[in-house]
Amino acid sequence: ISGKDSMFNDFKGYDAQGNPIKISVPPTLLISSLGIIEDVENAVTIDAKFSGDLIYILGETFGELGGSEYFSQLGFVGNKVPETNPEKNLKIYKAYAKVVNAGLISSGIGISRGGLAVALAKTATAGGFGADINLKDIPGKFVFDSEALFSESTGRILLTINPKNKIKFKGLTKGIKFAEIGKVTKEQKIIVTN
Repeated sequence: ISGKDSMFNDFKGYDAQGNPIKISVPPTLLISSLGIIEDVENAVTIDAKFSGDLIYILGETFGELGGSEYFSQLGFVGNKVPETNPEKNLKIYKAYAKVVNAGLISSGIGISRGGLAVALAKTATAGGFGADINLKDIPGKFVFDSEALFSESTGRILLTINPKNKIKFKGLTKGIKFAEIGKVTKEQKIIVTN
């Protein structure tokens, strides 16, 4: 795995007065893990494939912007960092694996650095499409649209499916929080409403 052998671990952030700082720790062992895909034909890529596909979010979004890319761009750090719930996330990943194995997913991407907005941009751009998104049904607890778009709450997945797979998809994702949040569009724009 390239890029994992430098033995450097640096943090760039801000001190209590808001001054930029860089902290380097001694060389650190990094352990990477890999998964095996039994059939490469079942691999799911991030690119949206078809205009009209439905866009779903799996998992909950909270106002967790502490240490986020969004706050970093604004010159802030924030005080509510994402909390990880391994048990809840495992349920999400198992449900995702079921829908992947059932062949229902057109595209999928983990929502991480940059939040939902960045995941949407990657998915749309990679496929040469756009998206029409509504934030009102996103599961979780947040106050502002910026939190819905840029929160880095852990365990979430953005995916697209063919509308004909909607009922099967819902059946295989029972027991986890998820929502249909929009559609893939031909026009290469991401439109977000609430």
